[in-house]
Amino acid sequence: MDIIEKLKWRYAVKEFNTNRHITVNHEQTLRESILLTPSSYGLQPYRVVWIKDREIRRNLIPYSYNQDKVAESNILAVICSETKLDDSYVDNYIDRIGEVRDIPVEELQVVADRMKRSLKGMSVQAKRNWAGRQAYIVLGNLLTVAAVINVDACPMEGFVKKEYDRILELDKYGLQSEVIVSLGFRSANDKYQFNEKVRKKESTFFIDL
Repeated sequence: MDIIEKLKWRYAVKEFNTNRHITVNHEQTLRESILLTPSSYGLQPYRVVWIKDREIRRNLIPYSYNQDKVAESNILAVICSETKLDDSYVDNYIDRIGEVRDIPVEELQVVADRMKRSLKGMSVQAKRNWAGRQAYIVLGNLLTVAAVINVDACPMEGFVKKEYDRILELDKYGLQSEVIVSLGFRSANDKYQFNEKVRKKESTFFIDL
């Protein structure tokens, strides 16, 4: 497999084929790729709302600048950042480390204290900005893995976050929406799939020292 060719193949799909569906295996691969995305400290200060219900997605169209690909794709992934990054959040993560690696939590206290000090050193807004940037690492990983398995995607920032948060009741999960991704398969009628990619020249893009 030539991953560069896969990245050339992918584009932000404008029109999805409503008759093709992502397989269970490919869906699981996409979900696992999100779980395996690297994050600072491994804290994963984000979660993903995975929407397959078409009625819910239709209700989101008016708050997606009327982009019907939100509903016409197979799945809409709403990547959200955590809004409550406190000591208890760190403790839950430390408990998970102990569970997975079979380590007594007491032996992880130094690590826990370091994380807590780091988070306490941030303002509320700084923590939200940090969590939002971490969420975008998820986006990049998801788009790459989708291309590798020939699943099409369209990432979007063009949506009304407050309305998404309201409709999906994200507040009760301690989340706020950051970016959305429609997943499915391109329509044969989508003319944009034939466009050559336009990027800066390598010679002017990289600064080699």
